[in-house]
Amino acid sequence: MVLIGSGQILTSFSLSDTVTAEPRLNINWAAQDIEQESVASGVTDLQAAVRVRKTLTPLLEIYGGVIHERLIGGTLAIAKAGGSRGRITRGIAGIAFRF
Repeated sequence: MVLIGSGQILTSFSLSDTVTAEPRLNINWAAQDIEQESVASGVTDLQAAVRVRKTLTPLLEIYGGVIHERLIGGTLAIAKAGGSRGRITRGIAGIAFRF
């Protein structure tokens, strides 16, 4: 049996009547090493993100944002041994339908 978990803190606040900011923080962990997935026990990675949503209609939104992921601890050591920097930052954009 493999024991892994994650936790997330998410909040949102209005910047205007139609624009909302959503900062997020996510943490992942593993209870034991998972060799086939290159994961070490303990806290494995952190992710920080922010999205900005614009409501176009009550059922339609567009959004954009930035996500930064960083490996930590033994998982970072495994990634670096394999030639990875252990961190990545990327942009996101999308459309959300509500129903």
